[in-house]
Amino acid sequence: SNNILLPYCDNIHFCLVSINLNLSEIVEYDSIKNYHFFRSMTKKLQIAVSNIRNKKFKIRMADVPQQPDGTSCGVHTMIAARCIIKNETYEDFGLSR
Repeated sequence: SNNILLPYCDNIHFCLVSINLNLSEIVEYDSIKNYHFFRSMTKKLQIAVSNIRNKKFKIRMADVPQQPDGTSCGVHTMIAARCIIKNETYEDFGLSR
């Protein structure tokens, strides 16, 4: 695969960032849609990857199911990673967007 998966935690919330080398994009998978803490980290990552690959990488937010509570972000992060690796959908896990 040409995806680099980076699970990330800011001490209270987990999310997943995927760097897709084929599509030249960085995708944020965040189960709390308005939690923008990761945007500054993703922008720094965008600059670094764009410089290394000599190509502009765009950033986009994936359409993912939102967590129903304040504690399941780690589970949502792992499900997102599995969906990418195994080419599965959230519906395979009984989750809808």
